[in-house]
Amino acid sequence: IPYRTIDSFNIPDLQFFSADSARDAMESRAMDQLAEEVTRQVIMALRRPGCLIEFGALERPGSEFKWQGRSHDFIAFDEGAQLDEGKVCFVMGWRRSTTPGQRCRVVIAVFPPIGAQGEWLITWFAPWLDPAFPDPAKPGELRWRCMRADGSIAWMDGPGMHAIDGTPLLAISCTFIPARLADNRYLLDTK
Repeated sequence: IPYRTIDSFNIPDLQFFSADSARDAMESRAMDQLAEEVTRQVIMALRRPGCLIEFGALERPGSEFKWQGRSHDFIAFDEGAQLDEGKVCFVMGWRRSTTPGQRCRVVIAVFPPIGAQGEWLITWFAPWLDPAFPDPAKPGELRWRCMRADGSIAWMDGPGMHAIDGTPLLAISCTFIPARLADNRYLLDTK
């Protein structure tokens, strides 16, 4: 817009920056609402009697709280190295089932961490990933661990309840299964 046009309407130069900023904020809110609506529609499309598959994201501060109190017998995280450890722990807290004998599981799909954000995975899977770990594990081998209140991990000899620092904690099983591009025939030719 030529300066004379702006001046003829008595609109200060900086008002356009303000309007652009407000428009950006409005578009951002609209995109968030649209994303939530698409997610709701997908959830409804994947609802079957006795079965519900939900998709979600943990990209924004506080987004983990959307999962609070909602039991899931299977939780899968993709791009685990891009996720915050606290958010993953919080969501994992709702891994449970009201069906007796139902196996509950969490899967974290991950590429090697490229920055500090994903380093927590090295600690979580130390028997497989940390060359200095005193008792290395083989790929796919089950190990049991307890998570202390401070977030540190105590590796145990087996499942069940264990007294850790005077606190009874339940050991959960975990394993690590490495993969290479060659292991995925669908991606092999997509270099």
